[in-house]
Amino acid sequence: METIRYEDFMTTRGSAGTIGVLSLSSLPTEALAIFDQNLSFSILEIMLGAAIDIESPVLARRLTTLELNILRSPFADLCPDLSRAFAQVKEIRTTLEKLESNARLISIAKPDEEVIVASLQVVIRKEIGKIYLLFPTAAFDPLLEQLQELLKVSSQKGSTWKQIFSQQMQKVPLSVTAKSGEFTITIRDLLQMRKGDVLEINYDPNQPLQILVEGRHKFNALAGTHNGNKAINLTELIE
Repeated sequence: METIRYEDFMTTRGSAGTIGVLSLSSLPTEALAIFDQNLSFSILEIMLGAAIDIESPVLARRLTTLELNILRSPFADLCPDLSRAFAQVKEIRTTLEKLESNARLISIAKPDEEVIVASLQVVIRKEIGKIYLLFPTAAFDPLLEQLQELLKVSSQKGSTWKQIFSQQMQKVPLSVTAKSGEFTITIRDLLQMRKGDVLEINYDPNQPLQILVEGRHKFNALAGTHNGNKAINLTELIE
């Protein structure tokens, strides 16, 4: 997440791809959702029936009107998620106003106005794409009092919006799983399972456990105990 001048962002990262203009009820400004060029064409090919394991061709052109219409569906799917994200602060209805591929036709803020941009990396096939969510800082002015209470900004008077959101992102809970092994069974075997059945797993007690963070293998660890409780000792960071 970062703060940047509106014109600087739109002439660099916001100039290629698909730009969705989002209406935010009860807020004074609109927002933007942007799929970069790689992500836009990857989603298009999958929606048009291309196999997911085939690499997308690198295309350096603007999307056509027909292609923009096809992409309306994934952009519209973002709107309920954004509304839920605002729900703790204020009930806001998010709707997709229009899609554009030309950044010059979009103007939701003054060129020198500061905006808040959140970037999300998306991997489809072997292609890495980006989703950008852009909000003019003026959009949050009516929510300042609620945000101060929710985020306890009063103790962070010198903080910028970037610092405040970054600090809160660090408090988001993550699911961590220690994986000892796995196995596959048929649906028939699953339906026949009863209490007391023994299931064999592919697990070597001498090998480290896989530690999954939100489903991704991030660490290796050894099982043990600590202060009388079962515990794990991290032995390796997986890049």
